[in-house]
Amino acid sequence: MSRDKERDKVLAGLKGQVPDRYRKLIEEYYKNLQEEESRR
Repeated sequence: MSRDKERDKVLAGLKGQVPDRYRKLIEEYYKNLQEEESRR
């Protein structure tokens, strides 16, 4: 599974269950992973 699909799946599962500030941290985490992977 690609990182984008994995991220989307995680974020969809978290919708409405996690405070916004934590969701934003998770989004940043996956964004950073994607950027790091694209540098390789």
